[in-house]
Amino acid sequence: MTKGGRKVYNLEVLPRINTDGTLMVIVINHDKTEARYDVKVDQVYIKKGMEAWSMLDEKTIEKRTDGKFKFSVPSWGVSVFMLGTPKNLGQIKSVQARLNKKDMSVPRYFLDRPDLLKPEYSVPIPKIGE
Repeated sequence: MTKGGRKVYNLEVLPRINTDGTLMVIVINHDKTEARYDVKVDQVYIKKGMEAWSMLDEKTIEKRTDGKFKFSVPSWGVSVFMLGTPKNLGQIKSVQARLNKKDMSVPRYFLDRPDLLKPEYSVPIPKIGE
């Protein structure tokens, strides 16, 4: 992934490929930059009829991809794109649509126990012997 032809160092790119050739790429943005990046997937992984799809927002990037497209990653956020045939992406799209409809807010159990939501990094480590 590049921006304007230049390498970017704020992104962590984690590709995974299935035995059927479906490619999933998790992109983590480690700073406040919010941009559309240039994606270029090696042609070895591109098969005829593959679609580029943005998983978390369920949007088609390209119906028939050549592996080169623009992709947005939010500041301090995560985006996921997939490349696969419509047949291979079908079940994933269906499951993702159901998942996106679920209530993913903090469960009541934790809301009733605010001490569990305190960051652990602010708790001092006791000295040995205390």
